Parts: sequence; C-alpha cells; structure tokens
Amino acid sequence: MSSAFFEKSSKSHMMDILGKINRKVKSLGIRKKISNYSYNLTAKILTSPVGVRFLSIRRDATANERKISLAITHYNRSNLIAGALRNVLMDERINDIIIYDDCSSMDEFSKMQAITKKMSNKISIYRGEKNLGPYHSKVTAISKCKNEWAIILDSDNALSRNYVDRLYQISTWNTNLIYCPSFAEPNFDFRQFTNTELTLYKVKELILKNENIKLLRSLLNDGNYFLNVQKYIECSKINEFNSVPAADVIVFNYSWLQKGYSLYILNNLNYYHRIHSGSFQMSSWRNSRQIVDGIIKSITNDEE
Repeated sequence: MSSAFFEKSSKSHMMDILGKINRKVKSLGIRKKISNYSYNLTAKILTSPVGVRFLSIRRDATANERKISLAITHYNRSNLIAGALRNVLMDERINDIIIYDDCSSMDEFSKMQAITKKMSNKISIYRGEKNLGPYHSKVTAISKCKNEWAIILDSDNALSRNYVDRLYQISTWNTNLIYCPSFAEPNFDFRQFTNTELTLYKVKELILKNENIKLLRSLLNDGNYFLNVQKYIECSKINEFNSVPAADVIVFNYSWLQKGYSLYILNNLNYYHRIHSGSFQMSSWRNSRQIVDGIIKSITNDEE
C-alpha cells in the first residue's frame, strides 16, 4: 500500500481520537467549568481594590455634559464594596457617588469606610441608624443624589466597561422610563427582551403567553437600573409605610408599571452579577418567591 494511504488512515484515526476526547470534554462540562473558573478569577482581580484603582476605565466629561449620580446600598459587604466602584471611579461623567450603609455591624461599616474613603472625593458615605431593608435603603440612597439621573447599584455587583457609555448614546433620557440592563453577566441573559418597552399590559401579555416566564420573573426582579431620581422617589412613596422583606425590585416595578410608566431593556447595557454565599437573593429566596408569585398573579388579574 502507498504511503499516502497510511498517512490518510493515520489522520482519520487521529480525528476519531480527537472527536472522542471532544465529546468526553463536552459530556463532563469541562469547557464550561474552565470558562467559569477563568471568568470568576478575572472578575475577582478586576473588582479587587487594586484592580478597581488601576484597571478601571477612565472617561472624561465635556463642560456641558449631563452628569450622573451612582447610588450604592451596602449591608455587611465590605469585602465586595470596591468592586461596585469599578468603571465609575475614574469616569468624570459620574460626579456623585452615594454609599448608603443600611446599619451594618460597626466592624463591617468601619472596614467599608477604610476601603472607600481614600478612593475618591466624589464618594459620600451615610450610615442608617436602623436597618431599613433593601427597598427603603435604596430609596434613601437615591434621595441623597445631587443629580437628576442616577444609577442604582447593589454593592455586590459591578458595571461593565460600556454601561455608562451606552447611556450617553441616548440623546434624551425619558423620565417615564427606567433603563434596564439586557445582560447580568454571566448567568442572567435578558437580551431576548432587548429594546422592548415593558408596560403593564405588555408584561401581562408575556405572562399569559407563558413563554420564558422564569426569565421574565428574573428580569422584573433584577434591578441595577438607570432612572430619574425624582420620578423614582415619587413612585416609591406607594410603599412608604409598608415592610418589603424581599423581592424589593419587583415590588417597586409593579408600582411603577401601575402608574403608567415603562421598563425599557436597553441593548448592550450590561453589568456583572456577583453571586456569593452572603447574597441577599440567596438568603431570601423563599420570601422572594412568594412575593414574586403574588405580583405575577396580580398582574394577570389587572384590568387592561
């Protein structure tokens, strides 16, 4: 037999071996595990105090450019607070950063102060005398913003490099809209709703169609939005005297939609969703599920 035959046979055998290895790798989920490990390691480096100070993007602001506030709520997460400042600390378009501590332990509050106080003079830190919970602490944080528009961010999350850039691609910000991220990386991909304006009627329509209802529930309770400060504060008063133990985002969003306003899922508006052992989402999931179920039921029963 010719050498060409053996060469072809050898290549075929090698391709079979590589194919088996590839199938085995896929069946064991090794690629996904490696990808997740790489992502988590990179995120850990980029959201560390050193990473935030030296690896965050820098953006200049023009003289007449609109300015944005950043409102961050904090509760016993001093080890994560630096990451929430990633990509905003050296962005001149964000000239006002509010960190509202929801009555953390004094040890955690002191650690948070020590980490953030030397980072920038545009950071203002407030401490509550009693724990308000996520709903009311966010309202308090937003109420302290000095600009008309603000990003509201959980302290265990971080904005992507292009989050603020994407906002400035909009010529006029609509006060009747809350601009929602289309991707909470790496686990919550809402891009199928990209550039969709969610009214109360539209949400009801999507629920009744029962298509990707689990993803829609996550979207309605996601948060980390861009919004008009005054409209947010006014709408929040609906629950001013109510206790909101969990699922605070969907509770607010339901009130917002009932007032005739909309949620707008903006393409390429991404952030990093850091799930961890102390995540409020994980610790309160039972209460959250009950509240979300109740609101979904209420929406389907709302009159058009």
